[in-house]
Amino acid sequence: MTAMASNTAGSTDRMMGSVKESIGSMTGNESLEARGKAQNAQGQATQKTEQAKQQTKATGEHAKAQWEETKGDVREALN
Repeated sequence: MTAMASNTAGSTDRMMGSVKESIGSMTGNESLEARGKAQNAQGQATQKTEQAKQQTKATGEHAKAQWEETKGDVREALN
């Protein structure tokens, strides 16, 4: 699943979960309310996981760029 698809799935789960939770609360349907809370939480977890993946990727790319710069500096100093 792509980052965008994962984030969209998370947003959809959060929205649908909130709707179910609200309807369950308004109608006194505790089961629907609980399922809505769970779906909302799942959506939040999906979004947070995707954010962590993106941050990890960005950090790795930054580290690689720093390493390449350092290698160049060392080579220049040795010449």
